Amino acid sequence: MTFTLAEVHGQLVTVTDEHDPVMNQFLQNNTIMSSIKLDREPAPKYTTEQPSTSQEFNKEDDIPAWICSKLQQAKECFENKTINTPLYGIPRVTGELCEKYIWSNKDLEENEFSSKKDPIRSMAYHPHRNMIAFADENDIVYIYEKKEKADGWSRKVLTHQFMRNITCIEWKKRARGTLAVGCQKGVCVWNIGHESSGADNVDSTSMNYLCSPGHENISSIGWDPTPGSHLLAVTSGTISTIIVYDTLALSTMPLKRIGKGNLLLRWSPSGRWIYVATKSGTSRMWDTLDWTYKELNNPPGLWVQSACWAPNSRSLLISMHGKSDVHMIYWASSSNAAEICHEKVYSAVPAPDTVTGDDAYFTVGDSIKELALCPDTGRRLAVIFDNSPTIALYAVDVDSPLTLKNKSALTKIGNIHNTLVNLPNLSTSLDSNRKPVHISLSTRFTTSNTLATLYDNGIVNFTPIIP
Repeated sequence: MTFTLAEVHGQLVTVTDEHDPVMNQFLQNNTIMSSIKLDREPAPKYTTEQPSTSQEFNKEDDIPAWICSKLQQAKECFENKTINTPLYGIPRVTGELCEKYIWSNKDLEENEFSSKKDPIRSMAYHPHRNMIAFADENDIVYIYEKKEKADGWSRKVLTHQFMRNITCIEWKKRARGTLAVGCQKGVCVWNIGHESSGADNVDSTSMNYLCSPGHENISSIGWDPTPGSHLLAVTSGTISTIIVYDTLALSTMPLKRIGKGNLLLRWSPSGRWIYVATKSGTSRMWDTLDWTYKELNNPPGLWVQSACWAPNSRSLLISMHGKSDVHMIYWASSSNAAEICHEKVYSAVPAPDTVTGDDAYFTVGDSIKELALCPDTGRRLAVIFDNSPTIALYAVDVDSPLTLKNKSALTKIGNIHNTLVNLPNLSTSLDSNRKPVHISLSTRFTTSNTLATLYDNGIVNFTPIIP
């Protein structure tokens, strides 16, 4: 049996076992980082008792009772004054209509929105540090940072009562350790500090809580990567309004649109464009220069599953829910919204993986679960599928979108499978039946990018990508 070790200049490097000379060479050169075994046991809580907010926040359990009490008083007063008039019964009929057509539908959408089954809901690689954040089903965020002078990883745990039903996390660009956590009622923005080595052992980690009335069930978040910007765009899974927070001035700017809600948001590396995929089978490309947008139609009956920007902000790779195709949204010539084009550039046809070296065969090319593109070069695309233990790796060529019809934008390099687990005092193969849950590609720290893969057993493996 062979195991995938790395990708070097368009070729996958494989070894036969953990004692292979090639494996030892990579370990001696510190090319392969040690794996992570997620420790989800209770840990000390790094949190503030009273988080600052962008607006007044009342205790959430008191709000429904207060509103219901006032409405009930108004209803009884109105009925007493109109008991013998044709107006009697209007409050009752109005309440029944609201209950049937507004509140019940909202509850249905919220239940549908929160039906994630993965134990780890989200994973985010820091833009320029060897630090990875994980959010799990218990609404706990774990931050693992590579130790500088020793092998292994340090761990920090973030919990707070406001972090309920976590759906997404994202690191702020050009910041040492600012992490946004999308929750049911709002967004927790954590500033990760150092633990002092003195006797006081003071931790400088703090959290700001951002919320806006009616903007709940956060589905996606995105930081503005423009230097000096503190803007954070937030979408909801139940309403189509986008809230743009200024986390420095603690102000909000709503981008109101009518609809059933949004699925995901991606802010372009240049800071000019915001791509938003909606639940209604359309997408919007927002231009932050004047906050106007162009509406884009998805293929009929489909909605967006995953999306990632190219570093030049002129093309966007997306996949559709339940499909194995990769689409590209790009600008044909100028950076004008009217010039946006949409084209399918690759179809991962389901096929057995026969490179495992034994009698086990796996289907590669089922419906795409996640896409991950190298954030600094854009030369490699990693893809995981819903029902496959392998990761497909592609070479990307999108420098000139005008020539897409004359060449292939994606060229398959191979399938990453049966990776080795490199834990302290343990270097063994990963169970071939384990499936990847999340993937993320780092920037190039030294000579290579790194593909981080989280498997369903809590193991995080790292594959060097050397283009």
